[in-house]
Amino acid sequence: MPTKKQKKPVPRRQPPRSGQNQPRAQRPGQSSRPPQSIRRPPPGNSRTAPPQNRPPGSKRRQPPAKRRPAPPVRTETPRTENIRQVQKRRRQKRKRNYTLHYILLFLFLSVTGVILSLTVFFNIETIEVQGSEIYTEDEILSYLEIQKGDNLLRIDTGKAEETLLQGLTKADSVNVSRSFPNALRVTVADGKPSAQLENAGKYYVISQSGRILSVGDAPETGSGILISGVDLAGAAEGDYVEDVQQRLWEEASALAEEQEQPEPEKPESIQNLKTFFAALKNAEYSKVTAVDLSDDLSLTLYWDNRIQILLGSFSELEYKLSFAKTLLTDEQYAEIIGPDAIGTLDVESTSSGVQFFPDPELQIPGDGVSVWNWDDGQPKEEEPEQPEESGEGSSLESGSEPTGDAAEAASSVSEEEPAGESSAPADASTG
Repeated sequence: MPTKKQKKPVPRRQPPRSGQNQPRAQRPGQSSRPPQSIRRPPPGNSRTAPPQNRPPGSKRRQPPAKRRPAPPVRTETPRTENIRQVQKRRRQKRKRNYTLHYILLFLFLSVTGVILSLTVFFNIETIEVQGSEIYTEDEILSYLEIQKGDNLLRIDTGKAEETLLQGLTKADSVNVSRSFPNALRVTVADGKPSAQLENAGKYYVISQSGRILSVGDAPETGSGILISGVDLAGAAEGDYVEDVQQRLWEEASALAEEQEQPEPEKPESIQNLKTFFAALKNAEYSKVTAVDLSDDLSLTLYWDNRIQILLGSFSELEYKLSFAKTLLTDEQYAEIIGPDAIGTLDVESTSSGVQFFPDPELQIPGDGVSVWNWDDGQPKEEEPEQPEESGEGSSLESGSEPTGDAAEAASSVSEEEPAGESSAPADASTG
């Protein structure tokens, strides 16, 4: 017969003896790690209190962050998406239509304004004519192609000025301007005679702008000094001297090209004329009767209808003019060139000497029809300089270099025999 399984006797726990620490009996499945004492956390927030039994080097455990709930996903049906796209396209199309409407409205208003300005508004009702003492208002309007009723914006003022200048041959300049809203203003400046150009027996009266005011066979009194040496072949009243010179040079160039000859040099007589008169103004010359510019190396000036001044080339022209002026106007040289002396004063080379040749029968071009002054007939009044007292008579040398004023350079001129009492030339150079 099977016997019953006998139970093993369980040993009884013996109490420890005094003075001895015996290990407690280990239960089945219990770790052999010695137990640790567990401390209670301090009162308060137990989450923030660090554990007392945290192993060294371990990180503090943070509580999990609260996550923000994600927004709900918008789910659209195909029909809703289609409606949104259609609405967006409609808005864009409406915006484009508005912009196009504004542009068309602006263009319409602009075109309407231009049409009204060219047809209804700004039509000429009055034409004002002023400035001329030679031509009457009717004569000026007869050359003007613009009439009352024309539109101010449609007229060509530049073409109108050219037409008036062609008809008004004695006018120096013409200005046509608009005066809104309905007036036209025409201003005419008459040409004032400033000089007479002599060429091939003809005398051309020119204005300050260089326009030919009249052509005659004899010089006119009161029409300016006489100038020779400017070629004006074929010029007519109303032409400009520079245009005539340009036309003559072009004709000469074309002829030289046909004959296979070298091209001629462009004439510089007009530029020489301007340079010469600029020097006269700087030297403040008065009582100029005539000028001869035929030869660039032998310029001649006629002064006070009695003195012919030989100036030579354009080199040091202003100094030579000032030197001659001092000899002719300073009282300390009156015994050399008297106030009534007639003759030729040679100042071509002031370094080598200045000479005066008395000639009572000297012919003055134009017979002194008029004179030219540097300030239009109002010469500057200058007090005559008193000669410096000196024990020795001053010599007639002029070979010294010019220093400052020409009067100082001419201070070396000495007393000689009066020019009017001797037919021999008064030499201004003794050195």
